[in-house]
Amino acid sequence: MVGQETYNYNKIFLRFPEKATEQSFRIFSFSYDRQAFQVMAIAAIVVNLVLVLSDYSKIGQWEGPLLMRGCLSVILFGGYLLSKQFKPEQHRGFQEALLLIDFIFIYSYFIGMSLIPYHAYTFPNSVISVVFFVVTMGGLRFLNAMIFLAAIEISYFIFVYVISPNDFWMSQSVAILVNGALSMAVAYLIERARRNIFIKNQIVYQQKEELETADALKNKLFSILSHDLRGPLNKLIAMVDMSRKEHITAEEFKVHTARLEGEMRNTASFMENMLYWSKSLMQGFEVRQKKVDIKELLDHNIMAFADAIAAKNIHLSIDVRENTAILADEEMLSISLRNILSNAIKFTPKGGTISAGQRVGDDYVELFITDNGIGIDEEKQKDLFSIKNISTPGTEGEKGTGLGLYLIREFTEKNGGQIAVESKPGKGSTFSLRFPKNGFAVL
Repeated sequence: MVGQETYNYNKIFLRFPEKATEQSFRIFSFSYDRQAFQVMAIAAIVVNLVLVLSDYSKIGQWEGPLLMRGCLSVILFGGYLLSKQFKPEQHRGFQEALLLIDFIFIYSYFIGMSLIPYHAYTFPNSVISVVFFVVTMGGLRFLNAMIFLAAIEISYFIFVYVISPNDFWMSQSVAILVNGALSMAVAYLIERARRNIFIKNQIVYQQKEELETADALKNKLFSILSHDLRGPLNKLIAMVDMSRKEHITAEEFKVHTARLEGEMRNTASFMENMLYWSKSLMQGFEVRQKKVDIKELLDHNIMAFADAIAAKNIHLSIDVRENTAILADEEMLSISLRNILSNAIKFTPKGGTISAGQRVGDDYVELFITDNGIGIDEEKQKDLFSIKNISTPGTEGEKGTGLGLYLIREFTEKNGGQIAVESKPGKGSTFSLRFPKNGFAVL
């Protein structure tokens, strides 16, 4: 189960250390940010237009207030329309656009108040209310809000002490500082609460996925136990009974046992997978990594399929360097190799080829197995490594459970690796297991 500790974030700058998690949060938060800005924009437009009446009642004219507040309303409405054009994956550009619109909006107040001579009651109060409104409700991320507030505070003091000194504006300096601090505190609390909501949603989502996977696994296991395992065992019992009663000849018995051998081999492979899987679950999936010789382990597992390879007259090519190792749990890696080899044999026609090799990059080592079999279509590849995967009969009608690739993915990831597939229908498939290079050594 996933715990909240998985999503620990910096409590000062409010950022997740992992880029992927931070990216997911920004996409999650995008709709909230946009909605907050749109609500703020409409509310500020209404407030600005109402204040025209207030200004008129105090100074006896409406042309100046209407011009200034009308321009501010146009800026906000333009921002409102622009915000509708952004998509969640454009969250970074959206934040930059908001920051620009908010700066234009606030600095328009500075310009307007320097041109219209009724400073004593309007400008400081406007800055206080608008800054608070923009930072706490305007959709800015916390770090952008800090940038915005710092710029506004500095601009305000330059304006009232240097550009257009005014005793009343200066008297409002403490109020501006307090407002800025209050705005930052509210912005911090809003974003922290939103990050906590995101974490809870992620945990619930992952727990739901885990429960669905466990339920699907349970259903699949019962289906296999009730059908796929019972079938071959019943056939074996029937054949032994018929032979004992001499209802079939020795030649007929030989033909039937040849057909049954493949089914029993698949059954044994499945039982081996499930026994190890069950043991791992009961013991908490302890991964016991050590240096494992790649070629030695591969050769050992190929020998287990010697009869199946010979029966299909498959040409085998191994190009794996001797005396090299990866850091992995040997049993998990062995089961993974057996499943990949089993699938390669299963889907390769008689007279086909299977090859194994390795690639070493700057930061990884990769073991791959390629066949020229029937291949996998693109749609099926989407669920290939999940519990949803449905087994496809092999070239000779060989059956499977569909669990092998799911287990391979689990075991590979437990060892810090990745599994990948490249395949085209009719062209064959390449399965690769990639591990970090710090787990690669020469023996």
